[in-house]
Amino acid sequence: MPARSASTTRTASAPRTPPASALIVAVPTASASIRPPGVTETIPGLDDVHVTVTNRTGHKLPTGYPEGRRIWLHVLARDIGGNVVYESGAYNAATGVLSMTPPPVAYEAELGISPALAAALDPGGTKGLTPGPSFHFALNDSVYKDNRIPPLGFTNAAFAGFGGTPVDPEHPGERYADGQNWDTSTFAMPRSAVQVWVELLYQTTSREYILFLRDQNVTTTAGEDLYDPWVLNARPAPVLMGAASLGLTPPSWPAKRAPAPRV
Repeated sequence: MPARSASTTRTASAPRTPPASALIVAVPTASASIRPPGVTETIPGLDDVHVTVTNRTGHKLPTGYPEGRRIWLHVLARDIGGNVVYESGAYNAATGVLSMTPPPVAYEAELGISPALAAALDPGGTKGLTPGPSFHFALNDSVYKDNRIPPLGFTNAAFAGFGGTPVDPEHPGERYADGQNWDTSTFAMPRSAVQVWVELLYQTTSREYILFLRDQNVTTTAGEDLYDPWVLNARPAPVLMGAASLGLTPPSWPAKRAPAPRV
């Protein structure tokens, strides 16, 4: 268990150039970089560690069929004794569950049904077609989230022209600046952390999507026919796209002041 609480924050505004990094481990499609704490703190007593993911592809990262496809950051910190003092984006391979505590930094698209379409298709509210994010890809008519990282050469005007504007409920307004093909996240580490590891993980099919397909099909066994091999084939385990690590220098606490002499 963490010695102290820790948190994840977004940068206040999109940087115009990638921040400097202490270490970069790159793969052909993407890279994850990590840099040491700055002079400021997001939360008093916690050190900020900044992680940048850079898209080296010619399309959004990730791309393709959006349902269930995602990439995320797995961040792990240990103290001098090897104990885990912070973890975000933990994945349980035995269950296929991605931990939401604390909320992980994930890049994905969430399509869904608009209020108008839900009212038109289910006016009595008896079919369960509620507005919001949905895996009903044949019915979805709205983009509720699309924070996938743009490719090099990205401009907001060009992507708006074909309906590809980035959308992020946690980042109102312009999600990415023109020319930005990276994203930076800040993780507030407890002072006891001495080593931080970061993994950029990619998954083609999430547990939530598989369960939706299994449970929504009530006419044939096709849902179970998909679910069973998914379980037998590691659900499927996420693929490592990039990794980085960083050693943190323990803070030098100020020496205690000697008591003032009595007069």
